[in-house]
Amino acid sequence: AASRACMLTAYFRQAHEIAGQAVRLVGFGESGRIGAGPAGPADGKARAAINTVDRVGPRALGLRVKSPDDASDLQGASAPGDTGAPGYLEIEGRILVGGIVAAVEDANGDGIRGNVGDWDRLTRVSAFAAWIDEVTGRLAAEEAAAAVGDTERR
Repeated sequence: AASRACMLTAYFRQAHEIAGQAVRLVGFGESGRIGAGPAGPADGKARAAINTVDRVGPRALGLRVKSPDDASDLQGASAPGDTGAPGYLEIEGRILVGGIVAAVEDANGDGIRGNVGDWDRLTRVSAFAAWIDEVTGRLAAEEAAAAVGDTERR
């Protein structure tokens, strides 16, 4: 379900994600309060939260779950069931997919993924822009060829 949101949105193609950049996470996984663990099983409802990029790696973005004193009121973290969900960046007034939720690391070791001190790990979309263009361009060409009956291009 989370992948539907990504298909309808442009993705961030540049390689200059900046630490401190706000990321809007949207997912369909478990919900709950930071520090309390899940409130129950995932119910299929989309939920959103905001966090900031704290680490930028060649292929990943790291978002640390901050304490209430260091975070906005809308801070949240991804949870089980959110893998594959988009992380949106706002760049020059446009909302773009900047990352895809890969995992939540229980960095503080308390057994609650998404608690203060834990890390959201997102795959950087910009690191795979050429591959995305190649695959989506090829698929679009194949679909167009099939639609017009062009058997030579299939």
